[in-house]
Amino acid sequence: MKPWLNAQIVLAGILLTLLFPLGADATANLAHSLVKIQPTSPYAGSDSIHLYAARNEYESFQVVLNGPLNGVTVSISPLTGPEGSTLPPSTFHFSRAAYMMITDVSNDEGITGPVPDGLIPERDLFFDEQRNAFPIDVLSGENQLVWVDVFVPENTLPGEYSGVVSVNSTSAPTQNLTLSLTVWDFSLPSTSSLATAFGYEGWGVLFGHFENPDDHYDDIVPLAQRYLESGLMHRLTLSTFLIEDWSLYADPIDWPAFDERWGTFFNGRDLAFGPESARVTSVQIPTIGNTNQEKVNFWQGFAQHFRSNGWFDLLFDYTLDEPSDDPADYQAIRDRADLVHEADPDLRTLVTTDIQEAGPYNMEDYIDIWVPLINFMHGKPYEVCWSTEYEGDQRSDYDDLVAAGKDLWWYQSCMSHGCGDPNDSECYRAWPSYMIDHTAIRNRIMAWMSYRYDIRGELYYDVNYCYDRPVDAWVSQYYFTGNGDGTLFYPGRPDTIGGTTHIPIPTIRLKQIRDGLEDYEYLKLLEQNNGREAVLALMATVVTNTYTYTGVSDDLISVRQQIGEILDGGMIFSDDFEFGDTSAWTSTSP
Repeated sequence: MKPWLNAQIVLAGILLTLLFPLGADATANLAHSLVKIQPTSPYAGSDSIHLYAARNEYESFQVVLNGPLNGVTVSISPLTGPEGSTLPPSTFHFSRAAYMMITDVSNDEGITGPVPDGLIPERDLFFDEQRNAFPIDVLSGENQLVWVDVFVPENTLPGEYSGVVSVNSTSAPTQNLTLSLTVWDFSLPSTSSLATAFGYEGWGVLFGHFENPDDHYDDIVPLAQRYLESGLMHRLTLSTFLIEDWSLYADPIDWPAFDERWGTFFNGRDLAFGPESARVTSVQIPTIGNTNQEKVNFWQGFAQHFRSNGWFDLLFDYTLDEPSDDPADYQAIRDRADLVHEADPDLRTLVTTDIQEAGPYNMEDYIDIWVPLINFMHGKPYEVCWSTEYEGDQRSDYDDLVAAGKDLWWYQSCMSHGCGDPNDSECYRAWPSYMIDHTAIRNRIMAWMSYRYDIRGELYYDVNYCYDRPVDAWVSQYYFTGNGDGTLFYPGRPDTIGGTTHIPIPTIRLKQIRDGLEDYEYLKLLEQNNGREAVLALMATVVTNTYTYTGVSDDLISVRQQIGEILDGGMIFSDDFEFGDTSAWTSTSP
């Protein structure tokens, strides 16, 4: 080809690119966090979004990319606010949503196809390594989600902030979107007011991260520390993190070394992204020893060390899980509780049971933390499922136990979707659920219910159950006929997410749990000025009972926003208060 002709062709290509840029049909929009957008789902986003948050709170939104797009990166300008203040880039954390292919639904409420779940970071929060979240290529007509976490530091001036979300691409012009943030004049606590005890398998984590787990014993504690901190960044406590700390088998235990490893999690840890001085809310005491006396001696020494450091209130013994209606199970509870209380009379025992089942066995002196299943706290009508003894609100049955100083927690299980029973059964529909293929609002609503039923803690059996299963967690998390049952993280292996170090990868479900726990703080703060009954009346449009609650994200967002406005103004409201009726508000500010 002649040089002059080649030059003309190149010039023509440049002109065509300028006139008809690649990705001309591509779009980028913003969406709130309470929606799961699949790659081929039509979604009418917006070119602007307005967030509302307290100080010391996380808030999230999504950038919805629609292809064709190549080489996409996303950035946010510093947000400018009152009196020349700014929220800098360190306020934001970017992740690319990975999709889990759902072929078998958890029940008939689930959705099939690719569902956004795992969140691969742009830069991780532990080593600040660049991971492979960006740049992103998006096929024509498909969506790709970018998840953005915003953390509002404690010292942020309240007021209105604004900035620009820039979507940059090698195949399309930069698109600028508008981000507004209202920072309210109140703060959330660094540690959740609702106790949480989510299980974590330290040995199982090695199977998710390494091909040969036996070669990586030394990674158990460092990985547990990362997962534990990631839990705190989602307001959660992974309560079993000490189970595989094998240094506790030494006699004597090297307590200074133990405190060096774990002390900041008990005293208050400044998180890599998030609050300062965040503490765990629970610690499951390990069981070490071959004989009963050896177990008692271990528990006694462990309890003494925690008591001397002011950590004793965190401890509990998981005495028995889901005892059957068998006298032998309840005798086993008595026997173990006697040993635990021999070690320390104040060391709490926890049993996942309900008063209907355990009541006939007179367990009041043996169980310190009662943990019924959410389905049995307020059961559906007998014609729908189970037994008449669980039908209706059972919360008052626990009043005497709570008055006597016992703790009342609860938990959800595979009974939120069926445990293998027919997936179209009404008995297993509409409960709160942590499944991938269920709606975001179902992932978030549990903490609202904890307030509604005056529950003091939530137990969940595992956050990494599928790590040591035959199928890679990135391919499937389908266990107990539920997608994601017992798994709220993905193993962040370098071969999957880039970089050189292993980290936990949170899920969109974990973000919803975090936001629900922050909603719980709003409700508790509102209660301080207005009383519990008034708060219950306010939240009635969101939650009615354990299986009746709004499925409309805007309903929850609206109630949360209006509670925030009341707290921001230091308001109390009269008995005839209605949303939007500001004449019923009374300021408590000086």
